[in-house]
Amino acid sequence: MNIDSLANLIGAADIATLRTVAVKYLPFIGLDSTFFSDGPYDGGLDFAIRTQRVSGQVIGIQLSVEKKKWARKVEADVQKAQKVHQVSTLYFVTSIRIPEASWAGVHAGIVKSTGVNVLKFDGPAIATEFIRNNAVNELLSHFGLASLAPKIDERLSPQNEAIAALLVFGSDSRDFLSGMIDSVVKAWLAKREGASRDEIIASVLSESGLPSSQGVAINSSIDRLLQSEAIISLKKIISLSDREVKVYKGLRSEAEFEFGSLSANIASHLAGDVFSEGDRSLILDNLLALVRALVASSLQVSSAQTERDEIYHLVHGTIASRVGVVNADIIFSDLATLVSESSYGKRVASVRLYEIVLSMGARTLSEALGGTKRIEIYLDTSVFIPLISGALFDPVMDRFGKSAADILELLNADEFDAILPAQYLEEAAAHLVMACRDYRSLLNDGIDIARSTNAFASHFSSLKRSAKNADLTFDEYVATFGVNIATAGDSLEDAQFYAARDRAYAELRRIAGKYRIRVRDCDKGTSKRALEKAMERYNEAGNSSSKTSLLVRHDAQVVSHLETRVTESDDLLILCTWDRMHSDINAGGYLGYFVMSPPGLIDFLSVGKLSSGGSTISALSSFVDAVGETEVVASARIWDVIAKISGGEMSDGQAIAAARKFRDEYLSGHATAGVTDEASITDSWIAWRKART
Repeated sequence: MNIDSLANLIGAADIATLRTVAVKYLPFIGLDSTFFSDGPYDGGLDFAIRTQRVSGQVIGIQLSVEKKKWARKVEADVQKAQKVHQVSTLYFVTSIRIPEASWAGVHAGIVKSTGVNVLKFDGPAIATEFIRNNAVNELLSHFGLASLAPKIDERLSPQNEAIAALLVFGSDSRDFLSGMIDSVVKAWLAKREGASRDEIIASVLSESGLPSSQGVAINSSIDRLLQSEAIISLKKIISLSDREVKVYKGLRSEAEFEFGSLSANIASHLAGDVFSEGDRSLILDNLLALVRALVASSLQVSSAQTERDEIYHLVHGTIASRVGVVNADIIFSDLATLVSESSYGKRVASVRLYEIVLSMGARTLSEALGGTKRIEIYLDTSVFIPLISGALFDPVMDRFGKSAADILELLNADEFDAILPAQYLEEAAAHLVMACRDYRSLLNDGIDIARSTNAFASHFSSLKRSAKNADLTFDEYVATFGVNIATAGDSLEDAQFYAARDRAYAELRRIAGKYRIRVRDCDKGTSKRALEKAMERYNEAGNSSSKTSLLVRHDAQVVSHLETRVTESDDLLILCTWDRMHSDINAGGYLGYFVMSPPGLIDFLSVGKLSSGGSTISALSSFVDAVGETEVVASARIWDVIAKISGGEMSDGQAIAAARKFRDEYLSGHATAGVTDEASITDSWIAWRKART
């Protein structure tokens, strides 16, 4: 979670508003009230000069609302301030958000060229100080928004406020889990005048979902907080210090503003006489409940998927009862997007994520969230292919492509180490050769199979939808991955297939390395007994019926490797996959590593981390995409079966026209059930062809 609502508000300020905000803000960071000149205004800057009374040091204070050329402006104005006023330090107060990585290079250049030390205070930093000093409503008043915030005390559990405090202000504790418990204790006291030590321990345990074994940790937390004077004790009654009371009141005001903004947006979208106030409230409450269920589902929490489906049908049914099913699909998607992009929605997602981590008692997960433990992510085939395809071309805008693009961005930001098991690389290479062998004729004929089970065929089909790639041929596409279509044509014998696969394997390995994805053979060092045990576990989970024995063996090798790796490494190990069977095998991470879907991983690394700046809740946006793609998936599954059985026969127009006719008839006759069942489609296609020959 971050503080987007307030930071975005500050980001929209004009120079006059920022000047007013700065007069209030500067005392928060140790400077007295400052008067800014109304001198020449050149693109968004205001300037003030102060001479420190004790040291005589000259300090410049620069205000800026410049959005695009802020670096060039600050460099020029530092030089001007040094030349005219001989400043040695400059406070750069800007309305926009400037990432630390972007600022570091600019700052280093200024220091080297001028010797002036420039201190940056951007929009999020300004918002944080207004929260810390319980001045959120005063900040809002400068924008005419003070009346927007409703009272939401009943929505703010101690966990909610604790996690908000931790994500905004961080923790003084070197141990992340201890810092989390400190924050929960303070949040619990923020709602009370005071309590005894025993009452605090018992109540925090019962209300936060922590296991009873954490009672000792809570007791230690109380001692730690007393020592730091964050809490005080008087006649054995413990209460929050005045300083901390101010912080939590500020956080509550921020939450009220975030919720008020989201409520207003939802109400605006459901305006008119069709939806009552009760409808709007019910829909919003259940959309937020859906966020919690989706975060739990993406982290493979048991029963979360059932809860997710129930809530979705309740929300969709409420909307459909007012505007009909077709309009309900559109409205649900729009409302879910509003929630996914809102600061309050991210707060709800963060709270649920931390609740899950705390309830699991998994120190590796909590330490990774705190940034003290390195994360090693194992990518399976279903994740790697969209990631590498999107990196080489363009990411497609389905949930697989969007998730892959987000994961690649996090990888580039050095959020984790990416590992591709050699077994899954082999599968990816086989997918590529099968795309050439089975799908080439269909794709060259322009048939849209954007949700094919073959990820390369799916990605190419999606690319062809854009004008930019309209002239891209399938031969050119696969050549990018090192495959010569002449050696991987429509009729490959086994020897030719494996030779083509091996060439594709080598090229894909080279490409993976280019994007900092390391290939690791997960069969090396694994004992025969360990592998047999993993295969037994995998088969008991019931996945053998939907996968070939080779694919089952690959999964078992990776599972066995991860179990061994847990005993050798202090890193947090996560298997990222769309295959829920892996989470069934390793529910709750009891084998020592963890299983996450791509949306779950993205939310874990962005929404849940202190450095968060994520734009949406991935689990919710992915779910919205999945809800809307039923017909596309159904059509793609039919083409998958046709490609596997008759791909080599699809080189002439009549065969493809016949296949299209079957596709249309099958979709029409199976609109409500069984449409994506491969066995049913296979039997129907064989019977349909036989009846016409």
